[in-house]
Amino acid sequence: MPIMWGAVDFDGKEISDESIRIFKNSITDIPLDNLTEYRKKNIYMGNGMQYITRESHYEQLPYVSENGYYGNAVMMLDNRNEINKIAQIHDDDLQETGDAEIAFKALEKKGISCVYNMLGAFSICWYDDNSKKIYLADDGVGNVCIYYRVIGSTIYYSSLIEPLKQLDDFKYNEKWLATTNSILGPIMINEIYETPIKDIYRVAPAEYITFDGAKVENIRYYDPLKNGKKIKFKTDKEYADEFRRIYFKAIKDVLRADGETAMLLSGGYDSTSVCAVAAPYLKKSGKKIFTYTSVPDKSLNVSNGFGFSDESESVKKTASIFGNLDTSFIDLHGIGLWDIHDEMMNVIEMPYKSLENLVWIFKSMKESRKQNCRILLTGEYGNTTVSFGDYALYVNELWNKRHYFKALKEAKIFCRKMGYSYKYFRKCLLKSRLKLEKNNLVFSEDKNYIEHDILKKYSITDTILKYYKDCKDMGYDYNKFLEMENRRLSQRQIGELTSKFSIYSGVMMRDPTKDRRLIEFCMNLPLEQYQKGEEFRRLISVYMKDLIPEHILNQSFKGRQSADMYSRIRKEWGKASIQMLSIINANPTSAILNLDKIKKDIERGQKDELKDNEFIALINAVMIHEYMTA
Repeated sequence: MPIMWGAVDFDGKEISDESIRIFKNSITDIPLDNLTEYRKKNIYMGNGMQYITRESHYEQLPYVSENGYYGNAVMMLDNRNEINKIAQIHDDDLQETGDAEIAFKALEKKGISCVYNMLGAFSICWYDDNSKKIYLADDGVGNVCIYYRVIGSTIYYSSLIEPLKQLDDFKYNEKWLATTNSILGPIMINEIYETPIKDIYRVAPAEYITFDGAKVENIRYYDPLKNGKKIKFKTDKEYADEFRRIYFKAIKDVLRADGETAMLLSGGYDSTSVCAVAAPYLKKSGKKIFTYTSVPDKSLNVSNGFGFSDESESVKKTASIFGNLDTSFIDLHGIGLWDIHDEMMNVIEMPYKSLENLVWIFKSMKESRKQNCRILLTGEYGNTTVSFGDYALYVNELWNKRHYFKALKEAKIFCRKMGYSYKYFRKCLLKSRLKLEKNNLVFSEDKNYIEHDILKKYSITDTILKYYKDCKDMGYDYNKFLEMENRRLSQRQIGELTSKFSIYSGVMMRDPTKDRRLIEFCMNLPLEQYQKGEEFRRLISVYMKDLIPEHILNQSFKGRQSADMYSRIRKEWGKASIQMLSIINANPTSAILNLDKIKKDIERGQKDELKDNEFIALINAVMIHEYMTA
């Protein structure tokens, strides 16, 4: 994925050579196809191009207009023709015009409000020398990161955090790092603007910021609940037709690779539904899809629980049906998750979670680059859109509307279909509705590695408990579910990771299940369209039944990627723990972490006395310490 950086000084002072050197030094490890710059006293813009689409070869960035406009961008427009209705580039010239040029000519005519009309993966810097105002915009779902830092009267921006960090003295964002470590599970992002470094911010999904030399203003230009309309059709076929129209368009719009197309393919609904549209479409032009699937290392044990730990056979069946899939299976044999953490932190630019998932995804992207693939498809966001289905939420919503008998009837049908105990389901439902559930907190200050005074200083315990309460409440009320989704926290986190992977691999990750049009459709859809009777996750299981292979539709359990993760961690713990202790001993004090507790737990891990999730929390804490003392 292309990368950009730059600065504008609103006192009219020249951008220093040292600042430019810092920016350019930050891109030395990134595979670029072209590098271009523009410098005019108080304006500096740099762009590192990677040729993702055929049209990207024609990009001329930075963009300089004789009308006093200056633009820089990372951009893959999914609706080029629609935006060109505003830009008005002649049809004969359009095939040799880059996406960013179309966008900037539209911005010249319509102003910054034009970003509302743009679909795709992009970040934009737009400086108006007439009004002396700069705009930094992120796309509607946060596919592409853009960070900024204000120092005096100068605003600096970049696709990466590191150069902004080096421009001046900095402080670590203790609250951000402490909260990240305190949240259990894979969640890293707990709000949409801040970063691990104080005074460095990210432009939020569906927002742009303005800066006039005095203050920064955040403006949300798109909201799927406010901008969309509640959907109500008369027949189920109308719902199906509209869903297919939007989803199929979202998939086909991203199939513009300059070269081959790759894909992360599992045996589940989401990625298979993307494949079911993309594979036949590409096959017509003689193209194939290079697929990558995570499988466990056969030399390691896999964790217990429901689900398939190895989805290779399912993927092979899918490949035999579509006929133009070139399959690869990634087992990370011989790769230690701790051994590779330095590279991963350098790429992601912050302590991270989801250890093995991120490693195999990044490896797949680097492998796909070798196959001349420039776009990698995923279905990562699908659980929230195309394959969403939450029967507990559905039954609770019926209960909220006082449809008590229908709620119990639907629950009974669902349990029979899925092989669950209806008696247990009904017991849990009634206990929850009568507020008889025990309050089993998943957060404990005593089990946390953050110092208690830090938890108190930043009110982290209250923040996390409120977050967990909001997550619990969204399971009882559809409107609260939508409000929670509309906070864009998951979009921010996914974009944080995939954006960096795309930059460092040279392969742009695109997820049609996270398309803005699709999210708007799904968030305004009646809840009952997702499940009725025995029909569960209906947008795929019913509306795409003719396209999805039967072995995918008929499976009882979801696949479980990285099922060997805990076995992998235990296997390498002896070597890894020594390195962890060395990191702590080299820097024996911390502003936020209880290092004595961390050291004791590292030693407990050497005796194999830690639970699976305790290993992950411990590794995350050590990475935070290493990050803050590097």
